[in-house]
Amino acid sequence: MVDREVFRRAVDELYAAEPEEFLPRRAALAAAAKTAGDRATAKEITGLRKPTRSAAIVNGLARSHPDRVTSLLDLGSDLRKAERSVDAARLRELTTRRRRLIEDLTRAAFEIADDPSPGAAVKDEVVSTLTAALADGTVADQLRSGTLVKPARWEGFGFGSVPDLTVVPAPPPDDADTVKPAATNDVSGSRPTKRVAVEPDSETAGEQHREKTTEQARREAMARAEEDRREAIAEARRVASEAESAVVAAHEAEQEQQERLRLLEYQVADARRRLDDARLAVRRAEVQQRKAAHALSRVER
Repeated sequence: MVDREVFRRAVDELYAAEPEEFLPRRAALAAAAKTAGDRATAKEITGLRKPTRSAAIVNGLARSHPDRVTSLLDLGSDLRKAERSVDAARLRELTTRRRRLIEDLTRAAFEIADDPSPGAAVKDEVVSTLTAALADGTVADQLRSGTLVKPARWEGFGFGSVPDLTVVPAPPPDDADTVKPAATNDVSGSRPTKRVAVEPDSETAGEQHREKTTEQARREAMARAEEDRREAIAEARRVASEAESAVVAAHEAEQEQQERLRLLEYQVADARRRLDDARLAVRRAEVQQRKAAHALSRVER
């Protein structure tokens, strides 16, 4: 049976720590649980995944400043309401607030992480994760927990696919560890056979030792190959993540330019209306001028 309280404390400790401390602390916590006879909890702790650098930075922000994260999530709710109501003016106002708030939170996150000069890829992942929380309530709840394992992907406010987000799972139910004993009845009714252990001779022992050594070498080679494969996958995912971050930044820039274009179009339309009013006023003044000149000429006669 998993000890939920022990597991919860382990989660809090691991995801509040620096990424480089995660693996040794996870091993120590799992060993402590195993030593206490709690193998089920030790297994769950061992299964916790190390967060990426950007996910750890966002976790640090959520755990250090939960009130500021709440302000971000409240803004996301306001943005969704404005989007549903098609309130363009309100949406422009909230979009400006969103941009400023995410900039402030990103700066605060890297200050907490003591990283004043973050790389472009890591910074883009932090921005992308914070922005994703605005567009999806599930992501918002996951951000609030401060247990992200990798960054979320955002493909446009209110639209796009489900963000690529991983969080720490809840411990299994109490009965998940229950193992039913296997049946041991002998259906034949015969008495069990007594087995006698026979010591192998030296030649047989040597052959067994060589077989074990060969098998161990094979397993080690397979383990190294698996590790190489995982590293290659991790590198490919990092490259893909950087490309996705570039797409996010491009979408942000595109949206900003669209907002500016709409504003300029409104200003142009307003200017044309004012120009039409001015031209009408000129024509009316010219008519009045001609009438006054005609009246004057009649008086002078």
